[in-house]
Amino acid sequence: MQFRQLPFLLLLCFLLPACGGKQTDTEDTDSIAVADSDTIGLDTIETDSVPVAAPPKKADELFDDFAYAFMRNKKFQLSRISFPLRNIVDGSNEPISKRQWRHDPLYSERDLYITVNSSRQATAVAKDTSINYVAILEIKPETQTVKQYHFNRVNSSWMLTEISHGFVADMAEENADFLDFYCKFSVDGEFQKHHVAEMVNINVLDESTGENIEGSINAEQWPDFAPELPKDEVMCVKYGRTFHKSSQRIVSISAPSGDAGVTMVFNKRGSDWLLTSYEN
Repeated sequence: MQFRQLPFLLLLCFLLPACGGKQTDTEDTDSIAVADSDTIGLDTIETDSVPVAAPPKKADELFDDFAYAFMRNKKFQLSRISFPLRNIVDGSNEPISKRQWRHDPLYSERDLYITVNSSRQATAVAKDTSINYVAILEIKPETQTVKQYHFNRVNSSWMLTEISHGFVADMAEENADFLDFYCKFSVDGEFQKHHVAEMVNINVLDESTGENIEGSINAEQWPDFAPELPKDEVMCVKYGRTFHKSSQRIVSISAPSGDAGVTMVFNKRGSDWLLTSYEN
């Protein structure tokens, strides 16, 4: 089956579609996604859009609800950081005091972010209210360095408890291997060409007709369909502490606005990750 080249507008977010199941401690999941009856405060921070008020306590049930206010409300952000904040640099703690802290918008001011999951079922983990740990990763693909923001649920409230800096390949988790691969896949066209399966399943929108095209393409056709992936920085949201051993990774690229984005499925064959499915 032959397909004509399609123009694609990549609407994404960091991360987080990226980068699950649950174990008994409710923190060990397969994916990489707030304040109770009374409001915590109505202080707002001016942004490019409408000022965001602090959320009701019940919003802590879902990390995404908490994160929305945390990234946009300056006073609320300060109230949800464990100061002095652990700040691991080159293996040593260089704590950050409340006085030193500067408001951090994380991925709210980025065009795109990704989430990474090990199965289709795991993508629902963002709506799992039992999750107690989430990491937001700021990855620089060119240098393969990563800054991780570690969030834990403390006394039923989400708190930023640590920031750590290092290299993607040195991350102490099962997903480090894939994220190291994804950095190369996103910035190196030649590397990407050699990590596409012989046949790739596609389900894409033809913007000229508004109709979906579903089928498969061969590796040589992939450049005609390939989206432009973020190269300077990848923001990835990872729900839960670890990935179960799996030979599949699903990368969802989204926009903070909630607009639909792109999904790419990778499978590990031997020692290599290969793109096997693409949809937008």
